Amino acid sequence: KNAVVWLGDFESEVAPFPNLFPIQTQPPSPNTFDLVIVCDCSDTSRIFDWETHKKACLSKHPTVVNIDHHPDNTLFGDINIHDSISSVCEMMWQLFTTAKWPISTDIATYLYAGILFDTDRFLHSNTTAATLEIAAQLKTAGAHTALCHSILYETLTPDTIELIKTALNNLEIHHDIKTALTTIPLSFSGLPYKTIDLIRQIQGTDISIVISETDRYIKVNLRSKSDVSVSTFAHQFGGGGHHKAAGIEFKGPSLIEVKQTLLTALKATL
Repeated sequence: KNAVVWLGDFESEVAPFPNLFPIQTQPPSPNTFDLVIVCDCSDTSRIFDWETHKKACLSKHPTVVNIDHHPDNTLFGDINIHDSISSVCEMMWQLFTTAKWPISTDIATYLYAGILFDTDRFLHSNTTAATLEIAAQLKTAGAHTALCHSILYETLTPDTIELIKTALNNLEIHHDIKTALTTIPLSFSGLPYKTIDLIRQIQGTDISIVISETDRYIKVNLRSKSDVSVSTFAHQFGGGGHHKAAGIEFKGPSLIEVKQTLLTALKATL
């Protein structure tokens, strides 16, 4: 009965979907919670200030339910629901249908939006026949698919256009390692635009890298079109993710230092 939707990463953006219930970016205190459901996090380091919040507003031994689709998940939960499929939203559909829970129009819309975002409109290799079948079933259940596409991909603000211009101005193509790389300064931190999906479209490149400055760390997004595992590459820097989509966080080095470190390591790897 005492429940709240707590968005663990305070930098995340919530798209303006209709009828979306309130989402808080900090857990309410002094309430104590006995159950925590963590979605889409491969380990607890992905949850902002996890240990502090556990001490502040969770019970001494809360039950943690870990629902995730990243192949390098550490199974940190008391209950672990894990499958290497397109998205947590595809997993949620399976959970809802298995439990025979009703799927409202709003729920169908949110689940479709999550699958759409994680597959980049069903373009990535994580899109399977089952993914497409589930998307069709969500459409049948009333998902507002056109609205999802419009909100996620047709709402570029002037600030976002400036971000895209900066990303293209800072673009480097390293033909010897078939890599496209760009850097994003702090002034664009927090904008909900996946620059990596623009960079990865460049012909003749296999690896795409976007290095973004935030007020807490340097964030790196990596993509691969080939059999090169960017997840394995990211592990050496404490990062991880999927075989063809991964991320790293650097605390301390500058944007330029991170770029040089990654290029040196990538040349050694390839």
